[in-house]
Amino acid sequence: MNSTDFLKSLEQDIEDIVERTTTSIAPLDFEKINWRPSEDKWSVAEIYAHLNSYCDHYLPLFEKAIQRSNHQNWQPAEKYKSTWLGRYFIQSMSPEKIHKKFKAPKQHNHIHSQISTDVIKIFLENQKRLKNILQISSTANINKSKIQIEILPFLKLRLGDFLNFFVTHQQRHLLQIMNNEAQRKENG
Repeated sequence: MNSTDFLKSLEQDIEDIVERTTTSIAPLDFEKINWRPSEDKWSVAEIYAHLNSYCDHYLPLFEKAIQRSNHQNWQPAEKYKSTWLGRYFIQSMSPEKIHKKFKAPKQHNHIHSQISTDVIKIFLENQKRLKNILQISSTANINKSKIQIEILPFLKLRLGDFLNFFVTHQQRHLLQIMNNEAQRKENG
């Protein structure tokens, strides 16, 4: 796939996430975003806190990878080429496989936390930063730059694969958020 088209499609995915968050979730009050479907499931606020903690960790790494690529004078990749490992991680996180649960690392798990509505504002700010990262990624070689996986530090993914995985992870959790909100409305 052409790198420009690939990055534009991820930008469009972010715009969709922002639109759905802004219209469906941002107007909710503290009580509603902290409602949980059951004792062992995350509230909407906890899901956004989870996504924000990943943004706190990975957005600076994406920026550094782009800077490193530019500093090395690597030519921007004309085509996005995914590796088998990248495809594996992206497919495993697919929203279509939401029934397959993953245990979040402790530092990214905010269950049983009372979280303010600011969590959504912070999330939306992170999305602006991510969109900017996607835009400047066009100046980098997204196939050559690599990023270490936090939970598997001996593995690295190409920047393009990691950006794809990162957006897919957010889409998966947005589906979880929308399911939580639908369930909350059903329960009155």
